[in-house]
This record gives sequence, structure tokens and C-alpha cells, in this order.
Amino acid sequence: MSENALLTVLVLSCKRVGLLRRTLPPMRQHFESIEPDLGVRWTCFDNGTTVGRNDLLDFDFDLLQLSKSNLGQGPAINQMISSVRTPYFVLLEDDWELVNPNKLAFFKESVEFMSDHPKVATVKLDTCHFLEFQDRRTYSGPHFSAHARVPFYVQNPNELWGGFCFPPAVTRTEAMQSIGPCIEDQPFRRGWAESYCSSQFARKYCAAKSPEMLLFKHIGEVPSSGWDGT
Repeated sequence: MSENALLTVLVLSCKRVGLLRRTLPPMRQHFESIEPDLGVRWTCFDNGTTVGRNDLLDFDFDLLQLSKSNLGQGPAINQMISSVRTPYFVLLEDDWELVNPNKLAFFKESVEFMSDHPKVATVKLDTCHFLEFQDRRTYSGPHFSAHARVPFYVQNPNELWGGFCFPPAVTRTEAMQSIGPCIEDQPFRRGWAESYCSSQFARKYCAAKSPEMLLFKHIGEVPSSGWDGT
């Protein structure tokens, strides 16, 4: 980890080391071969850990947080974000896999765009919420930063998914700190949680997306009942 790290990769897992063995290598390889000068800190929170801690140690995280009981996503995400000491982070659940065939330096692109556009505080990177870039009711753009090579479109915060949500995105840390934590005393239903975060986020910030940076695909859904060591 660089002392001047710019980005923290927050890895949220729930007893699925098999998926981590699939999701982490492309991420590590990306930083080693495409963005080697970008300082990165690696943090993992494993929810409901019972066995297999040595497997997690093998991944060489800078910070590894374990909970014997499954605290739920809300408390885990709050704890992870509270530990971030870099200006930006990406939240990566263990079932999202990076695909970057054009070898884009997309973390640098995202950070430079947000640096030039302070109102934009997150750049979404997932293939789950598909976009119709001709819909000007929802998106404005294309916009470019002074150095960016890819176009960005800014999402209308009043539309669905108009703010922060939990699929992979590069997010400005101070933005998430300013809107406050997820509510922890209610069941963490994904739609409710994302709607809450989106509404809080949209009061102050905007989200952006690029058609060239739909880089993460969803490869899993339901946590296994035991430790997936395959």
C-alpha cells in the first residue's frame, strides 16, 4: 500500500472465499499493469466469519475486519466507510467481477472527472443498471474533464438510481461522510437501502456514468450457507 494512497478498495464478503478468488485477481492485475502509479489501500469486511480466516489472510488486505455474527450489510458498510482514510473509495461486494478489455485507466479517469466537477461525487461502473444515453430527461452530457479521454453523463438525481447505490462505483469519501451512515436499526433490504442513500446523496451531489466504463458484471446473488472454499 502506498503511503499516499488515493483510493481504498472496500471488499464486502459473506463467507464466499470462492468468489473472492475470482473477483480479486482481476482487480489486483488492473492496478499492477494499467494503473501502477495509483496508490491503493485494500480493506475487507467478512460478515459472519466462522472458519477459513487463514484463507482471508492469504489475500493480503491492508485492513481485515471480521465478524463472527452476520451484522448485515448496513452496519458492515458503515464500518468499512468509517475506516476510509483516502479521498476516494470503491465498494466491491464479493460477487462483482472486473472486465476491462480496452485496458482503460478508469479509476484515474473517474477521479479526474470528479476533481473537475465537484458536484459529481460518484461514478458508476457496473453493468447492472443499463443506460439509454439518448434519454436527456435522465442524463446530461457528454462531459469531459481536462484530461479525461472518455465521455461522462451526469444523472438526474430525481430519477431512479439518481444518487449513490451499492454496485461498484468510484465515490468521493467526503461526500458519503457528509450524508451520514445507513440506518442500522431497520432490516437491510437492498431497494430500501439504496433508495435511502440515493435520496440523501441527491440533496447535495450528482452521480455520473460513462458508456465506455460499464466494467463490472454481477456473478453471484445469494450468500452460501457455509464457507465456500471451492
